[in-house]
Amino acid sequence: MEEGKTRDQEHSLDERIDGLLAKYVSVWLWSILFGTSITLSFSFIGYRSQDKWGSLGLLLALLLVIGFSGAITSLVYLFYYLKDYLIPTFFPTETRSVTSSQSSGGGDINVTVESPRARDKKPSRAPEYLRTSVKAMVLAVIMRASIVLIELVYSSLSGQF
Repeated sequence: MEEGKTRDQEHSLDERIDGLLAKYVSVWLWSILFGTSITLSFSFIGYRSQDKWGSLGLLLALLLVIGFSGAITSLVYLFYYLKDYLIPTFFPTETRSVTSSQSSGGGDINVTVESPRARDKKPSRAPEYLRTSVKAMVLAVIMRASIVLIELVYSSLSGQF
């Protein structure tokens, strides 16, 4: 009997450790994505071209706007993930039930106080938020790399003429 109880306690401890590690891995992942998105945003904000581009400058401006939009979109979806998954995971709200007896009516009054999260039994959209954030970040990285490649090609070709 005691051996079964010990296994259950070990299994319960393993589940708690796994749950705790999952929480911290999700924060770690969110932190990396957030830092990368912020860095990308600042790389677009701080972009200045040294050369005069003429009509080719419109292409760079378009890539800059698309890339910056992708970086901001990534940040927005990371904030959604923070609001809808990380904060409720670390600071859960519980459902409380309060029962009181009426002395004059002889009946019981049941009052249940729920948090909005407890009422919403919808599946979590957290994976969708992370997926969208990463896609927007990849778009921003591609746009930033395209700007660098266009500058390299232009500078190497302009030196030949």
